[in-house]
Parts: sequence; structure tokens; C-alpha cells
Amino acid sequence: MKTEKRHKDIDREQPIDINPDLIRDDARDVGAAFMRESAPRFDADREWQRFLSLRPEAACDIQEEPSPSPRATFRWLYAFGGAVAGIAACLIILFSLGFFTKPEIPQEEDLVLFAAVKQDDRITMTSSTPTAETSKPKTHTAPQKNVETADKPVYLDTEVLDMRKVSVTSVFEERTVTTPRGKRIRIILADGTEVTLNGESSLRFPARFVSDRRTVNLEGEAYFAVAHDENHPFIVISDKISTTALGTEFDVRAYNRADVRVSLLSGKVLVLDMTDKSSVTLDPGQDVTLKGGKLVVSNINNRELDAWRDGFFYFDNVPLIDVMIELGRWYNVNVGLSDRTLMSYRLHFVADRNEPVESIVESLNTFGTLNVTFDGTNIRISPTK
Repeated sequence: MKTEKRHKDIDREQPIDINPDLIRDDARDVGAAFMRESAPRFDADREWQRFLSLRPEAACDIQEEPSPSPRATFRWLYAFGGAVAGIAACLIILFSLGFFTKPEIPQEEDLVLFAAVKQDDRITMTSSTPTAETSKPKTHTAPQKNVETADKPVYLDTEVLDMRKVSVTSVFEERTVTTPRGKRIRIILADGTEVTLNGESSLRFPARFVSDRRTVNLEGEAYFAVAHDENHPFIVISDKISTTALGTEFDVRAYNRADVRVSLLSGKVLVLDMTDKSSVTLDPGQDVTLKGGKLVVSNINNRELDAWRDGFFYFDNVPLIDVMIELGRWYNVNVGLSDRTLMSYRLHFVADRNEPVESIVESLNTFGTLNVTFDGTNIRISPTK
């Protein structure tokens, strides 16, 4: 079948190499972007036949009648002429009274894939000192929330925050770094662990690690390159999921309960669902997601994780909806889909995150199958006519 062949073509597709220098020098070149359609085009004739099959009475509206005699024809024409004259008179009256107006056909509203929010476009950092009760060494538990009022936020105008060079007032002091949509920052923690914090994310961490566990709390997405210390496990708490590592590189994504994922690039990590206490151990090249409240392990393409950390969008055979949600989050714009049949599309797409949204829209339009518009606030996707 054609669909099967199309999928085979995708499977044979060679992965897209990420070369930052080449892509940055030619980020507007859409030759690196291409798309595949995973479902056949809408067949109007077939849908019409299906409609008729569901409405058998429609076929009864057309029937062959026996040929009438000349006399019967004359009587029919005479009666028909009188009927036409009467109908014409009625139509004139109805039109004059405004009975016949063009009916308004309700337009199907766009499916909203992502919604923009009002935000401060600056990266912020706050500091807080836990109370005496919560300043005890942390164990493998959910995030602590009983803290004193945090200091006023400090706005960070830097690409790298090195906590090893930041002075602290207490060994129990905690810092929280928050990124808006469209911004990311690299944080070097006190132990040397490097964290790349994605847009619309927040990381809370001790200014100095003083307990037997190095525990941080994440909302959103971050890439961790953990400094090895077998005596002090590194633990990431995110939306009821904890990830434990000794020295490794992994990505944690937890924008909401329905979007929880841990991906491992090197080493080993233990992922624990703190709701039902189930756990899995990941090997390099695997990730785990929450599906139906269960931990599900699958294989991954590491290039996607490397790409966002290096400042690129990388989508390899990804559903259109997932692509547009990611673009909406990064650029903080509304995204709408005019035709639900487009939900079956999948994209192969690479782009520089530093490019303006207008350039991304222009690249998507070069595929020739999508009509993507941007009015300064809203991205709208519809099929080409």
C-alpha cells in the first residue's frame, strides 16, 4: 500500500546531522527542512459516496417515470404553467418581504494548539533560606515548600551562571532560576554539575550542597551533565518523578503531568514514580515517559536533545501538533489549526532558535503542503488550496 511505502521511505531516511556552524551560517536555507505526509489526501468523491451509503433514501429521489401520452403532456404543461405563474407571484412577495437572505454558514473554529501568555522576558533568580525545620539535610522526598519569603528577584543578563563564584549568606541557602518562554540559560552548580535550563522552566537548588544527597527541583525542561560523586547521588525532583544519577548526562522534561519524560545520553539513571513507587533503570539511548500512569521505556534519537541544548529545533518524523506546540512555547505565540485532518502530518525539520518566528513560518510554507500565516500574535496552519 502507498501508506506503507511512505513509512518505509521515512524509516530509510538518514538522520539529519547537526553542524552548528553550517546551520548558523545558512539558517534561512530551507533545504535542510522537508516534510512527509503520513496520511492520504482528503478524497471528496469517496466521502460523498460514503455519505450516500449512509443515506439510502437519497437514491430514491431519482426515479425513471413512464413516457406520458401527448394529451397527458398537454394537461401537465397547462397545469405546470399555472403553477409556475403562481410560484413566481409568491416569490416576488417573499423577496420583497426579505424572506430570502443568504444563510450564514457557521465556520468551524480553529483548534487551539497553544496559547500565548503575558510575561516578563527576563531571566530571574531568587534566593531563600529554609526555616529551621526544613533546613535539615534533604532526603529523597518531594520538593520542600515551607520556606521563608524569598528575596526580591535578581535579573540575569548572562548566558552562564556559575554558582561556584557566587557568594552565599548561609550554607542552607537555596536559589531559584526561572526562564521565560524564548530564553534559556546554562547554570554551573556548586559541585560542578552543568544544567542547561530551557524556556518556561524553573530550577531550585542549594547554593551549596551540604547533605549526603544533591537534590534539585525542576519545573519545565533541563539538560543535566552531572559531576561524578559516587558518595553523593544527584537527584532531580520533577512533578512526582525523581531521577537519580551518580555521574551522567540526561534530560528531564516535566512541563505538566501529561508531558513528563526522562532521556538518558550516557551513564545510568534510576527513575522513580513517587506516586506508586514503581521505578525503571535507563541505559544510554533510552527514555521513559508516563503513559496512563505507568512508566514506559523506549529508544530515542539523541540528536534531538543535543540540538535544543545547542540552540536548535530538531524534529525527526514528529507529529505536526508537537512541532507547533514547541514553536508556540518558544516564541510565546498563539497557535491554531484550521483543519483537523492536518493532525496526521509529520515533520522533518531543523531550524535555529535564534531566528525570528517570521523566518520559521517562511520555512514551513516552503514545504508546499501547509499554509502557515503569522499576524504578529497568532500562527495559523491550514492546508494549501
